[in-house]
Amino acid sequence: MPKTHNTNEAKAFIACPGDHYIWSAYTDEESAAADLPAILADQPGKAYEVMTDWDAFTSAAQAKFMTPAQEITEADFWEALECLPPMQWHTAEGVERFCISEFTFGNITNQYAKKGGRYIAKAVRFNDRATYITAADFAALPAQVDA
Repeated sequence: MPKTHNTNEAKAFIACPGDHYIWSAYTDEESAAADLPAILADQPGKAYEVMTDWDAFTSAAQAKFMTPAQEITEADFWEALECLPPMQWHTAEGVERFCISEFTFGNITNQYAKKGGRYIAKAVRFNDRATYITAADFAALPAQVDA
């Protein structure tokens, strides 16, 4: 069966929709369809299928890794800042933020931010500033309860 390791030349691939990994890539859809029954038999319970739309596959896989903003501790913030060199470390709208220099999938990485003594982390698309943490993310946090 004509398989390939080059996704630029792949015309079809076998994967589970929404997952981030590909079982095999093929230069033609017919070869992928011919291999699918054996893969399904070898991997019971998996929803593998022949896919031909690379952009749809990667969009669905990336969506799996996008997480909403969640409050973290100051220690979590500093641990992330000190474990790998930060990317895009800057302050905007009174929010100090940086991206960790390790990617989860494609252009998705974790961003960490602090504002007014509170800390947030969330997954962002590194090349899409519209996904970055903003002052609005901090405003959406529940009010702090003083102990």
